[in-house]
Amino acid sequence: MAEGPAAAAALATAPPLPMAEAARETIEVAPAGWLRAAPGGMAAAPEDRLGDPSLARLLTREAALPPARLHVLDDVLVHAGSWTVFKAGRPVLETVPGWRRGDLADFLALPRLAADWAAGVTADLADPVICGANAPHRNYAHWHLDCLAGMMLAREALGPVPHILLPGVMAPFQRESLALLGDVGAVLPATGLIRCRRLHWPSTLGGSAMAGRHAAAAFARIGAALGDRGGADARLYLARFDAGARRAIVNEAALAEALTGYGFRVVTPGTLPFAEQVRAAAGASIILGPHGAGLTNAGYARPGAVLVELHPQGYGAAAFARLAIQRGLAWRGWIMPAEGEGHDTRAVAEIPALLAQLRAWGVA
Repeated sequence: MAEGPAAAAALATAPPLPMAEAARETIEVAPAGWLRAAPGGMAAAPEDRLGDPSLARLLTREAALPPARLHVLDDVLVHAGSWTVFKAGRPVLETVPGWRRGDLADFLALPRLAADWAAGVTADLADPVICGANAPHRNYAHWHLDCLAGMMLAREALGPVPHILLPGVMAPFQRESLALLGDVGAVLPATGLIRCRRLHWPSTLGGSAMAGRHAAAAFARIGAALGDRGGADARLYLARFDAGARRAIVNEAALAEALTGYGFRVVTPGTLPFAEQVRAAAGASIILGPHGAGLTNAGYARPGAVLVELHPQGYGAAAFARLAIQRGLAWRGWIMPAEGEGHDTRAVAEIPALLAQLRAWGVA
């Protein structure tokens, strides 16, 4: 497989290769299925905002789960910056970051990717390896729902996981969760362009952030590794005070103050060590917070707990509603009026109305 300056110049025009053509074998680990909420397990308010089409996915009590697959590829290159896999000089489409598949030529022309390609291979791995990361792996939610789930998927397909390809530099929560997951084999730090003679690529790395049973298995395994944490009766508000302007609640400080009067402990997850985040969630009967990576910790709550997600109107991301179903939690959504789009929304928590709804739901 060619690499170097000449190959870098041609990279931007390389047509994508579908996984079905790139893989020598695909192991079907779990078929497509349905994720069914318990009766009464999902509800949202206020009623005058539930007509927003983007909320349909949140309130669907039967969610389609994609099949879980382990793709086996021979003689490929993995770009550790974007975690895109290349075969015969062509990007394997399913491994391209999801938000870049619509502008693939621009993505392949990015200076960093072209420079790494021109620099050539930094490591040549003869032994079979698991791809353990994807482009959004630094995000706490994607690390759990995509990457750790992929490791559990690979374990089911292969038995004890052999060498695993991961970033050369990992955040503390990544190192600690990986250690608690256990039995993942030798970690091979990856930088630049890595040649893999045989690569196993879990389908969860496609970036769907869909909580399937392999994600649930990762939460259960890590929680068990930390041992018994006693009772589970705390009320927890998971704040986004450290998130800046991304999906901000403009009056979150006032909301947090109001919730303390109802017995909620206010925690900003990103300021806590990983084990403390897990223990806080495991000890909670009610977890309330705005949509964001911190709500991933609800996966460590015990079945029967309640997750209340404060959701900006128009956003419609269903990851945590699905996580609640998978982990046996009741999900409640409060829809906040918001301005802006996507990650740049700015919402307002209507505090008196929200508190009244929490009382009606029996969680305040």
